[in-house]
Amino acid sequence: MRKREFEKIAERFELEFGYKFLKKTREREKVEARAALIFYLKKFRYLSLYEIARLIEQYCGWKPNHATVLHATVNYDMYAKFNRRIDDVLKAVIGYYEKDSDKTRYIKQNIEKMPSEVIKKIHNEVVREYDKILDEDPVKTT
Repeated sequence: MRKREFEKIAERFELEFGYKFLKKTREREKVEARAALIFYLKKFRYLSLYEIARLIEQYCGWKPNHATVLHATVNYDMYAKFNRRIDDVLKAVIGYYEKDSDKTRYIKQNIEKMPSEVIKKIHNEVVREYDKILDEDPVKTT
């Protein structure tokens, strides 16, 4: 990932949270905000722990070690469970960039957590939409 692309993403997260959080601190609010950004970079943009740390250092001068980056990734779900705001920000960023690949990854990541009745509704909707595609132009499916 290029430095400028990372800067745009980091600035979008900071705008959504309403404060800067990429600095060496153990303040819970900032740790959780950092986790949302790091989780996004790791799970949606497929960056390595090293690359995430390097980009953060280039952006703000503080270089977290790989363990800090890994900790943020591993603990994101727990943070989101107790602080819904961080997941709301993640969803807002995913929506802002209009990348279908990000939305697809978000769905794949969370579908396993859904109850059976929700899975059935999603399945029915996908079947309906796919049938529409097949009815419109069969060439689009190949």
